[in-house]
This record gives sequence, structure tokens and C-alpha cells, in this order.
Amino acid sequence: MDFYLACIMWAVLGTLVAALISCFLPGLHVYNVMGFVVLLYLPMMDVIEPFHMLMFLAGMVTGFGILFTISTIYYSAPDDTTAFYFMPGQKYLMDGRGHEAAMITGIGALIGIFTLVSILPFSMGFLALLRELVSPHTHWIIGSILAFLLISEWPREYGRSKIQLFNISKEHRAQLDKGEIPDVIIKGLADRKRKLGDAKVTKPRSHEWEIKDGRRTYIVHEISAKGAEPGYEFMVLCVLPGWKRIAEAYKSKAAGWLTFGLASWLGMLIFYKTIVPVDRAFQTLMPVFVGLFAVSAIILALISKVKIPPQHLSKSTDIKGVRIAQGGGSGFLSGIFAAFVPAVTPGVSGALGGNATGIRDDKVFIMSMGTNRVVYYVGALALFLLPLLHLRRGGMAINVNLFFVPQTLEQYLLITAAIAICGFIAFIILIYASKFVAKLVERVTYQTLNLFVLVLIFSIIFLMTGIQGIALMLVATAIGLVPVMWNSRRLNLLAVILVPIWLNMAGIGSDIASLLGLV
Repeated sequence: MDFYLACIMWAVLGTLVAALISCFLPGLHVYNVMGFVVLLYLPMMDVIEPFHMLMFLAGMVTGFGILFTISTIYYSAPDDTTAFYFMPGQKYLMDGRGHEAAMITGIGALIGIFTLVSILPFSMGFLALLRELVSPHTHWIIGSILAFLLISEWPREYGRSKIQLFNISKEHRAQLDKGEIPDVIIKGLADRKRKLGDAKVTKPRSHEWEIKDGRRTYIVHEISAKGAEPGYEFMVLCVLPGWKRIAEAYKSKAAGWLTFGLASWLGMLIFYKTIVPVDRAFQTLMPVFVGLFAVSAIILALISKVKIPPQHLSKSTDIKGVRIAQGGGSGFLSGIFAAFVPAVTPGVSGALGGNATGIRDDKVFIMSMGTNRVVYYVGALALFLLPLLHLRRGGMAINVNLFFVPQTLEQYLLITAAIAICGFIAFIILIYASKFVAKLVERVTYQTLNLFVLVLIFSIIFLMTGIQGIALMLVATAIGLVPVMWNSRRLNLLAVILVPIWLNMAGIGSDIASLLGLV
């Protein structure tokens, strides 16, 4: 009995450590912390029971899977698993509903943990058979996923026919009705380096005037009385020519493909010729992922000078049972797929699951990703410990395998019980941590908060990987800014791990690396 109680206590301690990391050290991934914990533990294996350390790590990964949503929503520091639902969470934050988004994610995570502990013990035989069937075909499965990412990168802007230039007051209506061009429009266009030649004013619609000078067409549009601000009732727009509309529509698609190519190149570099010191090579991926996802998002937040509105601490999420079932079901399927197939992360599997199940609602979407990420992290550990399977996927299983080999069904059931307890504790912590951080972002300016996070991230990267890691993070940050600045999908950044692993599984990784001069 004392042994079982000690195991649960170690797991709870791991959850508390994960809470500190998730809430106060944004940008720091649990797998990076886990690597250091394991390195510190290996010389002390005779002092601390290996199974106790396993319980500590299980609690840590469970807590992280639920609580990292705090960093994602409030600090703009998403990791690879949250890149897919970064914008919906931020949209809730800017609407004053950050706490609600955190709770929806937490509910989804609880659904994921409940489903895992309920279903996996009865799925051992099926999963073992599935692994035998899938293993020879993993390379083309990953290749198909890469093709989907590229093909599904559709234009974002859809070729807008007009772009807004500036606004003017309604007091110029009389001049426009007479066919005269107000001086304020001529000056406004000149300020934007647009010289207006011999122009003609017409009124094709009751609420619009057209100004044509032979080269370009400008439109003065009257804003509705409800939406207009005093002094800004008329909006001046420029009509784009056809070729510009095509260029604007496809710039996001081109940026997405460029992001995919650059991330693939960076992935090959770190897999075959990393610059991180040898004694810290196990942390090579850390500066890369932090740069791609966290630092790039923080830089955007600093540039944009966003002001976070007061946060409403809602007592209800107002989500119906059907939506909970849809979000939980989609999240579980995509999460277990990511945990089962190598190189696939929750960001990628979330995109696949969302398309497969037709998720459109923001609440269902955020909930599904809450389920997805916890099923991925915790499920990877469960699949490793599951009798008849022992599937080694993800950083958790790789680290645990250094000091522990699963043996009995009793060990698995004990871990499962600890996961359920830690999941409940992490959700309770999430409620209060979200409320605390929601008040914090009201009192501290968003730029100050993000600047603090940025300094903290640089310090952590330097301590863990040295100046070489900082250089690698800066390169990754530059690549991560491409989709942020050109409005393409950040999911393409995950090519950094998908492409190298796919090429190696296909048996041509070393050949491609030779062509790139990396070996």
C-alpha cells in the first residue's frame, strides 16, 4: 500500500512541476525539461526507484498536456501542437474570453484522458495487429500527409478587388455630387505616392462614387450610419487590376510553400549536421521549435502593439452535448493517430481530423485540440507501457526507455490510475491558473508581458544549448515569421521534422543530405 501511495505522490509532484513550467515558463517544452530530469536521474538510479521516476514523468506530461494552454492563449507562445488552433484561442482572448477558451480546452483534455483510460486496456490485441499492418507502409502514409499539407494550402485573400486607402468626412458629399474631387482625396492619394491625373467623378450607386483617371479607378464608399465614426463616414478604396488580384490571392499560398521548403531544409540541417555542441545535442530540437513557433509569435505581438481587453471570467462555456461529443471524438481520433504514427504531431493530426469530421465551430475546434494534444502526449506513454504493444513514440517513451522497461499489466494499470488522478488535479489547477493569468494580462501591458517572455526564452535557450542554440533559434525565428507576416498556414513549419523522417523511412534521406552537402 505504501508503494502505491508513493507512486501516486510522485505523479502528483510531476503535475505540479508541469504547472510551474506551463504557467510561468512559456515556450519551454516538457520534453526538454524531461531530458534534463532523466540525465540528472540516471546517476541516482540506486537511490530513487525507477518506477517512481516513471510516475513523476507521467504526472509531468499529463499536467503539461492540460496546462500549456495557459501559455498558448495568454502569452502568445504556442508550441508545435498548438500551432493549428493558435488563432481561435487568440480570437477568444481579444474578445475578453481567454478564460473561456482555456476552460473549453481543459474540458476537451479531460475527455481525452477519460477516453484513454477507458478504451486502451481493451484495445491491446487490435493495436498490436494494426501496428503489424501499418509499419511497412509508414513512409507513404507520411508522404501522403505531406502532400495534403501542400495541396490544402489555399489562397487566403481570394483576390480582393478593392483595397482600403483612407477615410474622409461626409462633409465632402456636396463636392462629389457635383463631380468635383475634394482636395482631401488628392492629398491623401499623394501621401501614398499616387498622383491623380485628369480624373472624372461618376455616381454608379446611391452610396458610392467612382473616380477614374485613365490608369486607376478609385471608389468613395459611404459607410452605414451604424458603423461610421464621426469624421470618417466615407471610405476611399482603390480598385486593383486583374494581375494584382491574382498576385494578392496567391501570395499566401506561395508563402506557405516557401515556409514548407525552408522548414524542410532546416530539418535536414539539424538531423544531419547540427551546430549545437555534442554534449547538448539531445536538445537540438528545442531552439528550433521555440524559434519557429514561440519567438515568431511574440515578435508579432510586440510589433502589433495589441492591447488586451478586460477578461470576463465566465462561469459557463455554453457548449452543448452534441458539440462536446463531436469535439471529443474528433480530438481523440486525431490524437491517437499522432501517438501511433511516427513524426506526426497533434498540429498535423488536428488538421487531418478537422477536415475529416468537418469541424467549423470555434468551440468544437478548440475542444478537439484540447483532447488531441493530451491524447498525443499521454497516449504515447500509454502505448509504450501497454502490454502486447510497447510502442515507442515521442520524446516521453524515448526518455523513459533509458531507465525503465515495461513488464506487467499491473504497472500499466497503476500508471493509468495516476494519469486519471493527475488529469483531474491539473484541470483544477487550470481553473485557478487561468483566472490568475487573466487578471495579470489586464494589469501588465501585453508588450511588457511578451518582452519578459522573450527575455526568459533567450535565457533558457542560452543555458541549455549555448550561443550555437541561440543562432539556430534565430534562423528558425526568421522562417517562423514567413507565415506570420504573409498570412499563410503555420502548420507548414512542421515540415522541419516530417520531411527528414519521411525521407529516411523512404530510404533516400542520406542521398538527399549528400545533394545538400550535409554529409
